Amino acid sequence: MKQGDVWAVVLAGGDGSRLGGLTSDSRGRLVPKQYCTADGSQCLLSLAMKRARSVASPERVCAVVVANHWQWWHTMSNEFAPGNLIVQSADRGTGNAVLLAALTILKRDPDARIVFFPSDQYAAKESVLTLAARDAVDSLSSTSRDLVVIGIEPEGPETDIGYLVPSLDEEKLDSRGLESLVEPVDRRRAAALIARGSLWNSMIVAGHASAFVAQFLPHHPGLVARMQVLVGRCDDPSSPPLALEDLYERLPSIDLATEILQPLAHNLLVCKAPACGWTRLSTPHLVKSMVQRLSPASRKLADDDRVRRMPDLRSAVQTGKRRAPQAARSTAPAHA
Repeated sequence: MKQGDVWAVVLAGGDGSRLGGLTSDSRGRLVPKQYCTADGSQCLLSLAMKRARSVASPERVCAVVVANHWQWWHTMSNEFAPGNLIVQSADRGTGNAVLLAALTILKRDPDARIVFFPSDQYAAKESVLTLAARDAVDSLSSTSRDLVVIGIEPEGPETDIGYLVPSLDEEKLDSRGLESLVEPVDRRRAAALIARGSLWNSMIVAGHASAFVAQFLPHHPGLVARMQVLVGRCDDPSSPPLALEDLYERLPSIDLATEILQPLAHNLLVCKAPACGWTRLSTPHLVKSMVQRLSPASRKLADDDRVRRMPDLRSAVQTGKRRAPQAARSTAPAHA
């Protein structure tokens, strides 16, 4: 397969409702977690964008956002090249976000390679994570497998994180085939998985754009065909046409890990990253675990007033503030 340019896409469409009051602002409004800070320095979306820029040039860094989050992302829109901010009319899960982004990029670069970065992650040693992402891209040219997922060396039997169970019959221990994906488990099973060499599932996934689209064809051929037509008619991904909005209104939510990757685990390759203080920030338990690992000296103060106004997950945990969240009303203009 021809090796095209490397693109990086940050998935930033989730509402983060499971974190509840930890992400509420001073008025009790629920702020999507990707627009919150982990240590007072940068919001999680900005951290993910830095990872994306470590593997792709700025003109090929994209983000998938949701229209009703406009009040948070519009001030960051000038950080993207024209056509690289992909707006969904609603959050329909990571699967639909990946499909929309892959089709949008394929329209511009038929041979593109893409790395998808979730925007709900924190790593104490960012350089380890970015090096693994580059290794994942490099491995695409030497493997027949379609997609590569980064697995992180576990730092304990975590129960709120998925696991990658590598195949034991591969020759290279640092780049192995995948036997299965296992979603969050109890501590006993987590310990057993780690004992047999399983890794934390980062959900940082690399592959050819066409390979991502191909993963959806076995179970969602009609969706792929319809979305491909509508993306072909879209001149500006930041302003989706009404027909695409109508499609999104009818779409079921699709989870990339459980509904797309898990059934095809044998086609995936694992790229191993050493322990780096990594965690997802998808549940209150994981946020509290991150805070416990951070030293008091690691608390950072942002220079940007905009960032200082963002909810800080570390402060919320340490002060024990769990405000009752209110659904935030979007201030987005029509077809933002």
